[in-house]
Amino acid sequence: MNDENLNHEEHFESMYPDDIADLLVPEIKEFHAFVKENENVISLCSSPIKLLGDINYPYTCYRVSGQSNACKLTSPSDLPSEIKGIYKVDYGLTNVYAEESTLLKGVQACVYSHFGKSGTVTVSGMSSMRFNRTRPSTPTSQHNKGRAFDVKLQGRMMSNGSNYDQMACAYLCLYCVESGATKVFFSDQAVVDAVNKATGKNVCRQISGHKNHIHMDCR
Repeated sequence: MNDENLNHEEHFESMYPDDIADLLVPEIKEFHAFVKENENVISLCSSPIKLLGDINYPYTCYRVSGQSNACKLTSPSDLPSEIKGIYKVDYGLTNVYAEESTLLKGVQACVYSHFGKSGTVTVSGMSSMRFNRTRPSTPTSQHNKGRAFDVKLQGRMMSNGSNYDQMACAYLCLYCVESGATKVFFSDQAVVDAVNKATGKNVCRQISGHKNHIHMDCR
């Protein structure tokens, strides 16, 4: 989950939550119309998942003793040519496993963002194949249960100071909610308040330590 300029805190002009929410509401309507139009090719299903244009998303699940199957995020280079570019992966990231439902919800958020208003995301954190070895120092983390999926907009997060794209992050939080995450963590209170207001849900939460990525809990 490392991000360039993590400690770079240049000033950015924050929007008011109500103004952000006003921009999110029409996107929710457009988004739901988009999903309805493509419901047969976006809906989650067992392996493989169908994406836009009736293209299959290939992935592999591994049996691991004592836990749910560990399903691996497909490397961008191994994606079919028709869907190459739907997401990027942080350089050197090896924790690229999750429970199947978490993987599919995370990929779904990536798809929504790629074809939506926030653009292509970078996957920055999941779980190790043996889930409980992911973060031994924080045993209650959902990363230790294969139920977490972290994403970011490279170079456009809060940690990027004046380059922070607040609206893009608001849209990405919205897509994380719409993909089925039970909790979405981000450090911008204005974005959190706006997404909760626009969706009428209380899924987003302001959590410190999440300036450089957006965390999805999928319990």
